[in-house]
Amino acid sequence: MPLQQYTTIIQIKMFLGVQPMPLSVRILGDRLQAARQKRGLTQEQVAERMNLDASHVSKIERGAKNLTVVRLADYCDVLNIPIEAILNEANTPANEEFNRQFG
Repeated sequence: MPLQQYTTIIQIKMFLGVQPMPLSVRILGDRLQAARQKRGLTQEQVAERMNLDASHVSKIERGAKNLTVVRLADYCDVLNIPIEAILNEANTPANEEFNRQFG
């Protein structure tokens, strides 16, 4: 099944060969925020590119709003980072190589 047909984060992680574990929405938001800031983008700029309100992006980054797989993929597209990078690192401590490339 192609990646686009997977609908849950667990299914995508399994597709990518990542051990399915509970995904912390807060950690996921932190990683997205760090990647956004590294690229010099504001929440407003990300929101505009995703056709969202800036407050929605803020809630995603604070972990106050759950992400759909489609929304996560859109967010990663805006940041020009692979979705695997966010999913693979969401449950593990930040590592130097990830931070250098995507953080």
